[in-house]
Amino acid sequence: MYETHVLFLMLKDDGYHKRLRMIYSDMHRGLKFEDFDYLDVLWHEYHHQYQTLYKQSKNSILKARKEFEVLKDEFKIWNEEVKEYFRMDPEYRIIPGEIKKVFDFSTDEKIENWAITSDQEMGKGYSNCTFTRSAAGHALFSGNLSTKVPNDGKTVRSGFCSIRAPRPLKSFQRKSTYDWTQYTHLVFKVRGDGRSYLINLGTEGYFDVNWYNMYSYGLFTRGGPYWQISKIPFSKFIFGSHGYIQDDQYPVSQDEITTFGITICDDIDGEFQLEIDYIGLEINGRHRELHAYEGYNMDKFMLSND
Repeated sequence: MYETHVLFLMLKDDGYHKRLRMIYSDMHRGLKFEDFDYLDVLWHEYHHQYQTLYKQSKNSILKARKEFEVLKDEFKIWNEEVKEYFRMDPEYRIIPGEIKKVFDFSTDEKIENWAITSDQEMGKGYSNCTFTRSAAGHALFSGNLSTKVPNDGKTVRSGFCSIRAPRPLKSFQRKSTYDWTQYTHLVFKVRGDGRSYLINLGTEGYFDVNWYNMYSYGLFTRGGPYWQISKIPFSKFIFGSHGYIQDDQYPVSQDEITTFGITICDDIDGEFQLEIDYIGLEINGRHRELHAYEGYNMDKFMLSND
């Protein structure tokens, strides 16, 4: 039995090769060992190391299989991208008046992917919010807005909650943008509480400082038990930075939209709720307006709205 163990150890582990070969040769010379504890210790030590390596190998295999499954899914997405590219124009058959749903919230995963932010989470207030599924099966943006300013000596204004859609990604986790160039309006089917909300669009920028640049427009809800459909032209969105409207206005770059969000910051304390059935896009052939606001010729190197 011990000879089998010794041979097994010699074949499996080079680290014990010298010591075990001596023991093996002594046993074949007919020498008697009064104490085989040393050999047992070697065997148990090796067995422990073997089990550890086996578990590590098994975990590596499982991890590799999981990564391979992810890779298969990414190749499927890439395959669809290639097909779409060779179709040349996937939006060719846009029908005026027909609504294309961008966010329909048909599954829990589509709701959970949205990011939730409030002044409380940023340590600048006491507002809180959630984005869950309503009893009727739609998305529900709700919470409590508080304009109370924390006594930290820094914050001068408080009271906001927001939700933000995930940034679109191509295959293999490559960053992408929403391309809504062919459309003229955003369409919302919502059931609100009579309060006002802000629709925010962020666009691709060359520098990280552009993260605070947003295009915004109001979504005004009626309240009550009935659904409403609101249509907002892209030409009406107002350019702002760090929450301040800028003197120099620009139209939205509809082919470079990276973020889409909804914010409540109407300076009214209390509970709020906005139930959303879908958010979509529409083209209105009679809407010719490119930009609703007057532009200014600013002096070179002058910053707008200090």
